Amino acid sequence: MDVFLTCEALQTTEALRRLAPGKKIIGFLLGHKRGNRFFVEKIFVVPRRSWPPLDEFYDLNRLFEGKIIGFFAFGPDERIKRRLLAPFAVGKAFLEILPARAGGQMKMSAWVIDFDGRFTFVRLPLFKEPAGPAGGGRP
Repeated sequence: MDVFLTCEALQTTEALRRLAPGKKIIGFLLGHKRGNRFFVEKIFVVPRRSWPPLDEFYDLNRLFEGKIIGFFAFGPDERIKRRLLAPFAVGKAFLEILPARAGGQMKMSAWVIDFDGRFTFVRLPLFKEPAGPAGGGRP
């Protein structure tokens, strides 16, 4: 399994990093899964500090036509990650975005939430769509 971020998803994460450096931002990964690959086409910011209740999550997933394939969080946040170790999140991707060091690029780590007698995060390779010929796309 792996995670593939499209240019649009990368642009949004870069915009959020620039607009709110150091802020804890969480949200949903939108896209589709084909074979063993999560294709992240867009991200949606959750306008609060914690995940919505389950009924709201399922309502949003219907609104997004079943395209919530995972979650993301800016910065390490064990409390947020613990909330995802639950049945509703199994089989979904998780993207942790760490702040950039001075002059550097932000670091991203991808995981899948799994259950094998207990809930765990399993590390996944992360791939980014290359920038288009016009240079627009990847930050």
